[in-house]
Amino acid sequence: MRGFFIILLLTFAYLMSRLPVSMIGDIDALHDAQALTALGFVVLAGHLIGKLLGRLKLPQVTGYMLTGLIAGPYIFGIISENMMERLHIIDKIALVLIALSAGGKLQLSELKPRIKTIFSVLCAQTLTILVLTVVVFLSIAGWLLESDKFSILQIVAVALTLGVMTSANSPSVAVAVVTELRAKGRLTDLVMSVTVVKDVVVIVLFTFAMAFASKVFGGNLSDVRETHQPLILMIGMSLLFGIIGGKLLHYYLKYLKKHFEVFLILLTILVINLVDFIALELLLTALTMGFVVENFSNRGEMLIKGLERISPPIYVIFFAMAGASIDLSMMGKIGMIALIWTGFRSFSLWFGTWLGLKISQGSKEERKLAWLGYLPQAGVALGMASIVATSFPGWGEQIRTLILAVVAINQVAGPVGFRFALVRSGEGKG
Repeated sequence: MRGFFIILLLTFAYLMSRLPVSMIGDIDALHDAQALTALGFVVLAGHLIGKLLGRLKLPQVTGYMLTGLIAGPYIFGIISENMMERLHIIDKIALVLIALSAGGKLQLSELKPRIKTIFSVLCAQTLTILVLTVVVFLSIAGWLLESDKFSILQIVAVALTLGVMTSANSPSVAVAVVTELRAKGRLTDLVMSVTVVKDVVVIVLFTFAMAFASKVFGGNLSDVRETHQPLILMIGMSLLFGIIGGKLLHYYLKYLKKHFEVFLILLTILVINLVDFIALELLLTALTMGFVVENFSNRGEMLIKGLERISPPIYVIFFAMAGASIDLSMMGKIGMIALIWTGFRSFSLWFGTWLGLKISQGSKEERKLAWLGYLPQAGVALGMASIVATSFPGWGEQIRTLILAVVAINQVAGPVGFRFALVRSGEGKG
């Protein structure tokens, strides 16, 4: 009850704070002030709502998303679209910290014995979703597309593109739930390993799917070609800069140590700007940095503890922004199809995970629970959906609407499912 009254007080304080600010003549100053005020509101309200949901045995990350949804442009408008653009840098900082944490949790000594299992689950999941997507989409294409104007090959191209986006997971949500529960064990390692590696695989598959769709539809997609041509170079350079960044972190932790959190934020901003300038893959670069520190130095534990000290407020903002981006009017238009596709994705993940673990002789408990860890979906799928909509006006925009709705559902339901799996397995504190 006390938390509820604090949230009401925060709302009142935010509304009052806008009165004097609205009299400022400088529009940029006005927008910056409102963005900072909204940022403070989101951090405090998100923290409180997350704690309230935590007491109800729900993931705190779900509370952060609900805070963003309620405060976002589609309900109360405390966070406007303009503010979301101005706070975009925090999204990138959060992604780097999340990827660093994910890399820091991947220990070669624990992964080596399970390489077969990781590879089996990854392949079984991806192939199951791609094959079933083509089969199912051939049946329901008329719901989304004017299928009489499409050839079978074109429908297959659309289905493959949709299938790649459907198979994408969310390392960011997975790391947040694992961090919250301080989870550790075989199930946690399996979910994190497959989720992180699949991100790289999905990016590669998406490039080829887009190139195939471009050829089938007779397009001239310069963006696709530009993404496809330097793909190997981009991955190689991302790994190289990740190794260099990991070494920098190692030497700082070894020789300087003091004010590590400040250094970490500064290094994060440097990495973001460098990746944008050279056109590298941000998640892969940061992931490699964490992996290097964990596996090729003795400072992995120091890195994780430093990340745990600075991550909470940034996580609140990151997931609140994700919640604020959910357009409820869009959900109303395509809600039923989105629910069907979400159910289809859940079934595919369950079957693919079960099959992969059956082939690699995984434990019964893993076969029963591991698939729940792959339900969360966020940034990568959203980014790919935007590229498809831009590259293929018409059907691309319809597919983006479907993916956005599915991601919105998975953003809320996914963390709950993963939390249940970790607690049930005994690896997370309930």
